Amino acid sequence: MQPSTRPTIDDGDEALEQLLPVSALLLDDDEDVLSIHEAILEQLGARTTICENPADALHQAEASPHDLLLVDFELSEGGDSLALLSQRHRFAGDPRVAVVSGHPAPEHLPEHVDEWLQKPVSMARWAILLATVRSSKAAVGSTG
Repeated sequence: MQPSTRPTIDDGDEALEQLLPVSALLLDDDEDVLSIHEAILEQLGARTTICENPADALHQAEASPHDLLLVDFELSEGGDSLALLSQRHRFAGDPRVAVVSGHPAPEHLPEHVDEWLQKPVSMARWAILLATVRSSKAAVGSTG
């Protein structure tokens, strides 16, 4: 029996380099959660920029294009993720916006939100999210 030649996460960077790169901007006011999300997305091949407050996230989103904006739905200390997302027209590029929450997705997603991820988020769900972003990038790249 021959060994499998399917790339896996354990194959390291070589397999991931064959995938379209994804640039992700992460916003969460909990340092530990932010670090976990950063590590997971980087393991799946994304390049990440992290922010701990909406003002920094808006600055980063305006300064350079990102393929994905991952936002904690419930920010403490007066942070308002929906107020940030209402500024989506100011973002460089057109990132896919995913909200992470401990609550189930509402029947209708809030304006400016493309996806809702309920904690805990499985590795499979993270991979699906990045595959969706890559698919969108490939479609845009093939038409433009």
